[in-house]
Amino acid sequence: MRRARLPCPWPHQATTTCGGPAGDTINDVHDIQRIWERVAAIEVTASSDDGQVTASVGARGELRTLELDPRVYRDRDAETLAKSIVDTIAEAARQVRRRVLDEMTPLLPRNVIDVETDLAFEPLLHHLGSGGR
Repeated sequence: MRRARLPCPWPHQATTTCGGPAGDTINDVHDIQRIWERVAAIEVTASSDDGQVTASVGARGELRTLELDPRVYRDRDAETLAKSIVDTIAEAARQVRRRVLDEMTPLLPRNVIDVETDLAFEPLLHHLGSGGR
């Protein structure tokens, strides 16, 4: 069965190629669905330098798990513990954003800048900006 080839929704690019430097081709809606499924499954785990805090973050940056090693109770410095928790979650969120951006590259224009990209809406906004083509 031959699949239909969808044109790239951004007119300044080739009609069959979107995304990053690899020139990924989006052949049909199933390709887009597979990308979104891979993105939804992304989870990144980061640990503090001392290994006492471990945090897992999902594709949208949501905290999924937080583990505290029992050693955290030996030191009663709540401020240091809080900073370690925040820093560990932030690191996991940074890593997950990078992985999501890598997965979504075929759906984004080539000139995407990581810090400026809203990964939840950027592909849709570009599609609508081109008249839905």
